[in-house]
Parts: sequence; C-alpha cells; structure tokens
Amino acid sequence: MKTINWIFIICLVFFTHSFADGNLPKCKGSDFSKWMNCYGEAKNFKTNGVFRIDYYGSFGNNPGVRDGFGVSEIFNNGKKERTFEGEFKNNKPHGIGLEIFAYQDAKTVSKFLNGEMLYSYHLYPNGAGYTGPIKNFLRHGIGLARMDDGKEGLVRFENDKPIKVVKYSSYSNEEIEARNFEAKAKSILECKELGFNIGKKDFTECSVQLYTLYKEEALETQKIKTAERQAAAAKKQAIAAQKQAKAAEEQARQSRIKNSNALMKKGMNMLSGNCTLGVNC
Repeated sequence: MKTINWIFIICLVFFTHSFADGNLPKCKGSDFSKWMNCYGEAKNFKTNGVFRIDYYGSFGNNPGVRDGFGVSEIFNNGKKERTFEGEFKNNKPHGIGLEIFAYQDAKTVSKFLNGEMLYSYHLYPNGAGYTGPIKNFLRHGIGLARMDDGKEGLVRFENDKPIKVVKYSSYSNEEIEARNFEAKAKSILECKELGFNIGKKDFTECSVQLYTLYKEEALETQKIKTAERQAAAAKKQAIAAQKQAKAAEEQARQSRIKNSNALMKKGMNMLSGNCTLGVNC
C-alpha cells in the first residue's frame, strides 16, 4: 500500500493520557512562533511549495513547536488534501494519531514513534485490509492480511510486497498482537463515528469500554479460527489415514492374490506329476 493511501486515526496513548487542550490556557498574541505551553489555532503554520499546514492544538516548552494533542490540516494548492489528528512530540507525530484523506474512505489507526510509523490497522471500503508492522510507511514484517471476500491469513511482507503466507501456529504472538491492535482501532473509529471528540473524557470512556468488548471478541475470534484450523488439520490427517489404510488393504490384497496364485501353481504341478508333495514344487 502506498503512502498516499494511508489514513491515520488515533486518540490517547493506551487510552489514559489527558491531552493538553483541556489543561493548557489559550495562546495569546498572533505570532505562533513564540507560543509556549498553550493551546491555539495557527493558520499557515508551515508552508513548503504548494503545501500549507494549518494547526490547531497544543504547543509545548519550545516556542512554536507542536507538542501534545493537535490537528494538522494539510492543503495542496489551496485544497485540503488530508487531516492529521493525534499526538505530537517535538513537531512530529508520536504515539497514536489519525489522518483522513479528502478523496478516500479508507480508515487507518497507526502507532508512531518520533514521526516514524511502527504499526498500523488499515481498512479499505471493500473490506480488505492489513494489520501489522510498518517500515518507511510500507507493510514490512508479519501481519494479518484480509481479502475483500473475508478470507484472511498471516503474511510476510517486505517493502509492501507479500512474500509468503505463514502458519498461525508458528507465529501465534504476531496474530495476538494484530487482533488486539484491531480491537483498539475499532473502538477508536467507532467512538469517533459516534460523535465523541478525541482527547475528551467521554471519548476516553467510550474507547475503553468498546476496546474491552472488541478485545473479548478478538479472543473469541482467535479461538474460533484456532478450532477451525485444528478441525481442518484433523480432517487432513483423517484423509491421509484413510488413504494409508486403503493402500495397506490393497497391498494385503495383492499379497493374498500372489500367495493364492503360488498355491494354485503348486497344485497344478503336483497334479501333472511335475513334482511330488512338498518336493521341487
């Protein structure tokens, strides 16, 4: 999946952090490059060629530096391209955050460390998606991949390219991590859709409650998937055992035919006088 396809969404680190917009005073003055330890709206916060960023959120101990919870609106040639909502540290996304593109309906919940995306839940409108590790904004590592028909599996990716499907039994920890992160992502997305504002107390309460439910659902899903895989393995073993039994039965039948033919030949030789009983037959 390309960088342009990502939509990053998230709220609180582990759902417990209290964001600065509820604790900091409103910034004073119009020169946001001097704003410290306050919450304000900075139009034209950053410009780079045809891109412009408007920022609404917290400023920390360093003047004019985004730190804490905030929203960055990114414009391309005057048109809003995407919106990032989440946590910042030293002007970079840090922890968990949300980005929505104006021209897409995909949904993504991602975890950042000093601006680097480490893990992500990405869901396309058709039901296809991916939950797993990220490197350089590309799928990289073992993650849970889902097709638009609902089929899923653990897949090893390298630089966004699927390399091979791996066994759940060999990577159970990766499966658990992916399903737990999906539970967290779903709770965040649903609370957002219900109209709760990220960073507020009611959003935290909503996300915690839903996360518990989705986590239990994820555990049940994993149990069901494990049972299904065990049943499929048992079926394969049964089929293999059945084939083996048929092969053994056929071998025994051929052995009986061979022995019967040998006895018949011996009897014919005795009747013809070619041999005597038990001698040279």
